[in-house]
Amino acid sequence: MVKIINIEEFENIIKSNYGYMIIKNKESVIIHETKCIEINKEKFSNSENEDTEFHWFSTISLAEKKFTDIKNCKICNPD
Repeated sequence: MVKIINIEEFENIIKSNYGYMIIKNKESVIIHETKCIEINKEKFSNSENEDTEFHWFSTISLAEKKFTDIKNCKICNPD
């Protein structure tokens, strides 16, 4: 697991097109494929002003071990 703390890390993960990104806020924990259109720099930049965290995982099973209440993104629907 990697907690993404700056825009450079975020961009490198998106460019890699590998693994899964978790977007966690007060309301939900949603898993996305790194190529999902729901993940963008604007959303990441806005997260600094909110209680939103971005995390990267290499596999879904690792993400499920860390976050037990994960919901799949309705757009990319990672499996």
